[in-house]
Amino acid sequence: MDDESARRLGQMLKAFGRWEGFVSHLQGHRYEDESPLYLQRLEETMASKGLVLDEGTRLYRARLMPAGGWLSSYKPLDAKEMGAPPAHLASAGRLNYQGSSVLYTAESQTVAISEVRPWNGARISMATLALNRELRVLDLVTTADGTGDPLLYDMEWISHVMGQPQHRDDMSAYLGTQRFGAVARDLGFEGVRYSSASGAAGANVAIFDTEAFAVVQIDFVEVDQVAVYWKEVEEDPSWSTSED
Repeated sequence: MDDESARRLGQMLKAFGRWEGFVSHLQGHRYEDESPLYLQRLEETMASKGLVLDEGTRLYRARLMPAGGWLSSYKPLDAKEMGAPPAHLASAGRLNYQGSSVLYTAESQTVAISEVRPWNGARISMATLALNRELRVLDLVTTADGTGDPLLYDMEWISHVMGQPQHRDDMSAYLGTQRFGAVARDLGFEGVRYSSASGAAGANVAIFDTEAFAVVQIDFVEVDQVAVYWKEVEEDPSWSTSED
C-alpha cells in the first residue's frame, strides 16, 4: 500500500469511528463523548456541498410488483403508485422517520432496479420522472481525495453508509442517516444525492419535496439475470461471542 492509500485508509477509519460514536449516542449507549456535536461540526461543510438539479432532470424509480393476483404479472403500476407514499403510510427509511414521506430515486434505470433487490424473473414497474423545478440537493457522492479535511471524509463515509443495504431485522439501522436527513432539511436542502452499493454507474437521489416531479413514462420490465459472487471468509477468533 502506498503512502497516499495508507493516509486515506487512516482517515476513513477515523471517520468510521466518529460515525459509530454518533450512532451509539443516538442509541443511548454512550454519553461521555462529544457525539451530540458531530452533526454541528458537519453543518458548514454540508452547506458547501450543494448541487442544483435543473428543471427537467430525469430520474428513475423502480417498484417490485406486489405479490399475488394475475394483474401483478401483466400490468405495470399506475403513475399515482410510482410516487412517494402519503405521510400516514410512509414507513421509516434511510433518510426519513416513519410518517415523513420521501421520494427515493436513482440516476439510472440499472441503479433503480438494483436498489429494490430483485430476483431472476422479478417484474418491475419502472417510472421515468422529470423534475418540474430546480432542486438544491446535498451532494455526498464526491470523494475527499487530495484533501486533509477530516470533515470531508466524514461526508464520504456517511454517503457510503446510506448506500449500504441493511439487515431487515435491524430496526435501528437508519437512526444515524435519518438524523442526518433531518439536519439536511433544516439547512434548506431539498434532497440528498448519495452513493449506491449496487456497483452500477450512477447514484441515488432522495427528494424531500414529493410533488417536485412529473411521471414521464412507465415501463414494465422483467429481470433477466441476477449475478451473485461470493468468497469464503476466515473466522476471526478475537470476535468470539461465546462466554467463558
